Amino acid sequence: MSAFKLIICTLFVAITGTVPAQPQANMQRLVGEFSSGDKARVFQEWQPYTFDRVKKHTLYSLVTDQNRSVIRALSDSGASGLIKPVSIDIAAYPIMRWRWKVTERPAANSDEQRSDDDHAARIYLIFNTPEPNESRWSWLWRQVSAHKTQKTHAINYIWANSSEVSSIKPNPYTASVMMISVNTGADDMGKWVEHRRNLLEDYRETFNQPAPPISAIAIMTDSDNTESQAIAFYGDISFSSIDKNE
Repeated sequence: MSAFKLIICTLFVAITGTVPAQPQANMQRLVGEFSSGDKARVFQEWQPYTFDRVKKHTLYSLVTDQNRSVIRALSDSGASGLIKPVSIDIAAYPIMRWRWKVTERPAANSDEQRSDDDHAARIYLIFNTPEPNESRWSWLWRQVSAHKTQKTHAINYIWANSSEVSSIKPNPYTASVMMISVNTGADDMGKWVEHRRNLLEDYRETFNQPAPPISAIAIMTDSDNTESQAIAFYGDISFSSIDKNE
């Protein structure tokens, strides 16, 4: 604290008998630091996530767009993601921010049909993945636990095919994954779009219960169901304790 601030604080205490509240520090977790341009570190932290039934995988690469390093995702009738294990307490870091851009959308018309379950851009927040070195039996036991928050489930922010922005729908394959539309259709195509979400509010809206810690985060661009092509770009992803807009 500077000498000037110390004097002001001392005078305030002398006059009012109270100590003025200090501004709350903004804690931040940068989990997707793609702008670092460090290809080796980015792809060491973010590992491929593939599906047994899908033989073609999305191609993820670190590229420069508008003088900044970002992830480029190219899906040609394929599907796979990049996943990063994390441990983030939503109560401590309730605000999530990211930016993305879509330049080509898959040939999907719906967000409710399995045949159209392709999206140009997705971010998953995954709860209750296996802990490091955890046995499969221990994880399975937690899966069948009576407490709902112990079961693996996810919030999936999507660039929707047709759903209205802010709509919430279960994934066509499982209600354990709830999709929140933050962009839709051709709106804002070719533009970088920045997003800010209050995770406490989103979790309460999707699962109607207290939020457990996030155990993994994933990005995915896919087009396997429609056998088409999709291209998206992902910028940095961060979590913070304070919303700068408030």
